[in-house]
Amino acid sequence: MTLSDTGLKERVRFGNGGVNGNQIKNLPNQQQQSASTVHPMRRSLFALSGIVFSIVLFYGQPAFAQDADAVAKRVQEKYDSIHSMRAHFRQTMKSDMLESSESNEGRLVLNGKQFRVEMPNQTFVTDGSSTWLYNAETNEVLINDYVEEDMFPVRDMIFNYSDRYTVDGVTHDVIGGVSTDILALSAIDETDLYRHLTLFVRRTDAIVTRVEILDANETTMIFDLSDIEVNPSLDAAEFSFQAPAGTEVVDLRS
Repeated sequence: MTLSDTGLKERVRFGNGGVNGNQIKNLPNQQQQSASTVHPMRRSLFALSGIVFSIVLFYGQPAFAQDADAVAKRVQEKYDSIHSMRAHFRQTMKSDMLESSESNEGRLVLNGKQFRVEMPNQTFVTDGSSTWLYNAETNEVLINDYVEEDMFPVRDMIFNYSDRYTVDGVTHDVIGGVSTDILALSAIDETDLYRHLTLFVRRTDAIVTRVEILDANETTMIFDLSDIEVNPSLDAAEFSFQAPAGTEVVDLRS
């Protein structure tokens, strides 16, 4: 809508203190002069309120959308420049089906398709060809072929979220003294297991410090990242696994 739009023109004309000519003609001479010349302060206030109303009405809402898109673009550009990462994480799972939330902490190393996730009782490793899943409690390692789809969804949700999600909006908060953009997204495919995604983005460098995922079963998974290192030098040994002596090996590779 532009200023040529009838409704807005009427508001601007009235805001500038205009009075209908027929109304003036029907007034006594003294009142005609008063109606057409007095109250400059009132005319100024009407004009100002008309301008503010127009700005809020026609520019306020798109600005939020533009802001969210700008944050999303900044995050994607940041992660397009990242080829490796190392961090500590805390994973929390919440669901009505669980009596209480479940939490794990560990270490995460990423390098393209390769990754290593270490937790107290489990280690999950892939070199992009094979995967190793080690369970310390059962002293067993399961070896299988690498399958890219949802092998480690958090990685894709940070690095390639724009392939699966659309931007709903953004809010801003200060968390632990850190200025943070909170980006809300929804799955493009309504049948996607992971329906909603929220990224907590550090404003200073566009690094994601928290990922919240809501799946189709109404389970919420939260990943808090700390001690984040971007593009560190990594040893190839990070992406292979040597089972401890006495470990039962189950090799399912084709």
